[in-house]
Amino acid sequence: MLRTLFTEEIRFLAPIHLKMLGIWTVFGLVFLGIAFLNLPVLNAIGALGAVISFGLSIPGVLIHTASEYWQSMYGSRGYLTMSIPARGRTLYAAKVLYAFAAGLVMMCFTAVGLLTTAWVMARAQGIGLGELLQPIREMLDLVSTGWVIGFIVYMIVELACVIVCVSAIMSIGAQGRWNRLGFGAPLVGFVGLYVVAQALSLALLLTVPVSIGIPSGDIVNTWMLPDFIEAVRTGGDPNLLGLGFIAVWPVLAVVLGVWGVRSIEHHTSLR
Repeated sequence: MLRTLFTEEIRFLAPIHLKMLGIWTVFGLVFLGIAFLNLPVLNAIGALGAVISFGLSIPGVLIHTASEYWQSMYGSRGYLTMSIPARGRTLYAAKVLYAFAAGLVMMCFTAVGLLTTAWVMARAQGIGLGELLQPIREMLDLVSTGWVIGFIVYMIVELACVIVCVSAIMSIGAQGRWNRLGFGAPLVGFVGLYVVAQALSLALLLTVPVSIGIPSGDIVNTWMLPDFIEAVRTGGDPNLLGLGFIAVWPVLAVVLGVWGVRSIEHHTSLR
C-alpha cells in the first residue's frame, strides 16, 4: 500500500513540480545570459538573479508540497484521502517520502545551477572556474574530506527531519480541539517548533559532552558550558564548539512524527 500511495503522490505532484522546475530553469538561464554579457551592473544583477532563481527551487517545492499535504489530508480532498483503506501512518509516510525525494532533487538542481552560475561568471571574467572558486577550495582545505561528507549527510538528514516535523505539526494542529482556528493552529505550532528547536539547540550545544576544538578541529569528550562561561567572563572567544545541537532535529522528528501519526489515526477532524 505504501508503494501505491507513494506512486500516486508522484503522479499527482511530480508534473506540477517539473513545470516549476522548468520555469526556474528558464529564469536562471535568462539571468545567466545577462551575466555572460559582462556589462557593468548588469553582470551582478544577472548573477544574483540566477542564484535566486536556482535557490528558490527548494523552498518553493517544499512549501507547495506542504500546502498539498494540508489540502489532501484536511481540506476538501481530505474526505477522499481518509476513505482510502490504509492506516494513517501509511498515508503520512507516503507523503513525507515524496516531500523528501522532491527536496533531494531540488537540492541537486540548486547545486548544479549554482555551479553553472559560477562557471558563467568565470567565463565572463576570462578566468577558469578553479580560479574563481579558489577561496572556497582554500576553506575546504582547512577541513578533512570526512568533515565535508559529514556535513552533506547532516544537511540531508536535516531536510528529512524538518519535513517530518512540519507535516506532523499540521496533523497535530488539525485535531478537533483546535478546529475553530483553521490553519492558524499549525501556524502557532510552527512558531512553537521554532522556539523549542532554538532552546533545545542551545541546551544541547552547551551540555552534551562532545565538542570540537577551535581551530584544531579535534573532537574532544568535553562539554562546552565551562568554556563558554569563561569566554563570557573574560570577553574572549570560546575554544570549543559543542556538537549536541546535531541531535536536535532528529529528536524532534521522532517525537513529533509519533505524535503526528497518533493525531491522524485517532484525532482526524475534517473541515
